[in-house]
Amino acid sequence: MRLPLDKLDGVTVAGMDLSVEEESDESSPHPVRVEAHRAGARWRLFEGQTNPGTAWRHPWLEVRYRPWVGGETDGEALTWEEQIELFEELGTVLLPGSYVMVSCDGHPASLRALSVDVPPACTALGYLLWRAGARWYKVWYFPEGWREGHEKVQGNAPADDDHAVKRTRERLEEIEAFLGTELAEAYPECADRGRQLIAEHGEDP
Repeated sequence: MRLPLDKLDGVTVAGMDLSVEEESDESSPHPVRVEAHRAGARWRLFEGQTNPGTAWRHPWLEVRYRPWVGGETDGEALTWEEQIELFEELGTVLLPGSYVMVSCDGHPASLRALSVDVPPACTALGYLLWRAGARWYKVWYFPEGWREGHEKVQGNAPADDDHAVKRTRERLEEIEAFLGTELAEAYPECADRGRQLIAEHGEDP
């Protein structure tokens, strides 16, 4: 089953109008682009590939994420609140068990934190994936194959409600352990995100 990315086409979120371009291949990885239109600028907000699911494989999306108006890293960045709103919208098209891989290219702070074992949910990219519904993570430090590109962080949506509860508890336990370390002091923004997640979920994930 394909991710219904077409539902993002025409959506207005975080002050941007989105448009989606996707090939119609039903059986293999194929290109997908989500363009943003804002303040006279137009750029590829998400660009990468997606793969439909099968009876034995969940669908996935792999993208480079450009949160800068115009698409260049020296452009005005979307606010943190706007990025959260964007990823919450992205979460509306994720299916149970599906996953999203986001390249760390252009996101050095997340890459640095991931490289020293900060819990992914506490990094900027990982936190955004949490807002999209991810509750399990994998970090690709050494992408497979010569065409796989930069390091990336993968976030998986739970397969069902029981899985969601279990994985949420696991992530919160990881965050609790992280907050009691010197690493949390060295990465205060990551620690703040972790505290926010714990405060939001409390004893009932």
